[in-house]
Amino acid sequence: MNVVKDVKHSGLIVDARGEKLLIQEHPSIGRGSIVVVGLNKVQHFDSTKTTTDFLKALKSLIVQ
Repeated sequence: MNVVKDVKHSGLIVDARGEKLLIQEHPSIGRGSIVVVGLNKVQHFDSTKTTTDFLKALKSLIVQ
């Protein structure tokens, strides 16, 4: 069953460079991975390891 889930879901790219957040799934990024693209940096978070990585990704958007 995990194989089917992995095919349907991929990682996320969160583009925080504009006035609005652009959030898209991207098949080249593994399931549970979040890439946050900001004005000055790009960060990678892995929510499959810990839920705190997902929270770090969200908090990184606020601190920019």
